[in-house]
Amino acid sequence: MGAGLLVFTNQVQRLFCAQKGRYRLEVRNERRKRTAEEGFLREVEQQLLRKELDAKLLEDGLIHIRWKEKPLCSVDRDGIVRFRPADITGPEVDKQLRTVIQTAGHVKEYMRIFERAPTLKAVGLDDTYKVLADFGDAVLAGRS
Repeated sequence: MGAGLLVFTNQVQRLFCAQKGRYRLEVRNERRKRTAEEGFLREVEQQLLRKELDAKLLEDGLIHIRWKEKPLCSVDRDGIVRFRPADITGPEVDKQLRTVIQTAGHVKEYMRIFERAPTLKAVGLDDTYKVLADFGDAVLAGRS
């Protein structure tokens, strides 16, 4: 009976260790996901500021965009643009809204490409670079 108890204890310990390892992996993946989402939001904010839109990343995890001192829309971590139809008062405002939608889409696309790009392995590189294009004897690489 004692041997059976020992085997049971070992199985429980193995199960606990497997679950603990999975938990660590899930936590690591969740942190990596949050970091990527924050990077996406910061990049969208910077691109919108360059296009002369008043964009601010707030604590609620949304970028709030204003144009000519009036609320225009917001962008969430998934790149979804939310707006109130009442705020779209004319063709100029509609054009700015389309600019936000296109910008969020473009940033999401190139950040996804960058995340999935293979890491450049070369002697003497201190930083991590990603291979964006390989032309045989020349490589286009970037880093975040």
